[in-house]
Amino acid sequence: MAAVERVLSKELIGFPYREPFSLHKHTLNITGGGSTQFQVDVDQAGFKFTDKKKEHVVHMLRNGLVVNWLKPYPGYPTCLKKLKSYWQTHEKAFQPAQVDRISLRYINQFELPMTDKKLRFSEFLNVGPRLPKQDGVKMRGFHQVLDLVNIEQGINGRTTLMSLPPQGDKVSVVLDIESSLHPATTGPELWRGFDALHTWSHEVFNLSLNDKCRELFT
Repeated sequence: MAAVERVLSKELIGFPYREPFSLHKHTLNITGGGSTQFQVDVDQAGFKFTDKKKEHVVHMLRNGLVVNWLKPYPGYPTCLKKLKSYWQTHEKAFQPAQVDRISLRYINQFELPMTDKKLRFSEFLNVGPRLPKQDGVKMRGFHQVLDLVNIEQGINGRTTLMSLPPQGDKVSVVLDIESSLHPATTGPELWRGFDALHTWSHEVFNLSLNDKCRELFT
């Protein structure tokens, strides 16, 4: 890890916050005599790099590369360009033998207006909860998970739609879209895989919202 850290420190400039990233394994053993043994093993998996504004985080790990952007999101082309650079650094530091899986995730949050203290989901969303009418029963929140697959493209996906506590006359809704695939090879094929995941995620996002909801972003 010392050699890895030297490579990362030289390659990753502009990250004032750098710290080791460790994984903790908790083991609980109960013997026949009734005694209990609890053990915690700490294994350094890599390093975490955070930018000055704490809006951008890069995890350089032995078993992979994880990159996060918070608001303001710079856009897919910019992020992909940076990702390619980070992957070159990861290859120098860890020398991975292969890539088993690539994944792309978008977490979107938007505010839906209520009318007469009620939110009619069907006016804004093509997905969401459907509650049968019942006297005295009101929905206070929801959490919906859809497991999706595109067999032709080899894409596995999952969308999570959930509500946050209302603020005034609006309800915050989170639409979390995650997709992944197993690339056949590395090199250019790797980045074409990310393009496919990006296109798929964009389609799922647009299909989940109707025109009235999209007008809230304009």
